[in-house]
Amino acid sequence: MGQNVGGTVSHSYWDAAAAMQTASAGSPASAGKTAAQLQEPTGYDGIYAQWNLNLDGSAGNDDPWNFGLDDEYPVLRYGAA
Repeated sequence: MGQNVGGTVSHSYWDAAAAMQTASAGSPASAGKTAAQLQEPTGYDGIYAQWNLNLDGSAGNDDPWNFGLDDEYPVLRYGAA
């Protein structure tokens, strides 16, 4: 993630088994999840409901994530969607 000074990281998730860490030093809204929990949602619902952001300041959200199939992890889109 990087360094966060004076802010709160929330809605951030990771594979707890792969990282061997379940807890975060940040917000309770961030937590280690199982692979199944991370791969199950295939859109902006469930644990990923807060991930569709307006990144460019224009009207509406920008759909920055590719959720792939139900056995894949979300991947940040690069360039044009």
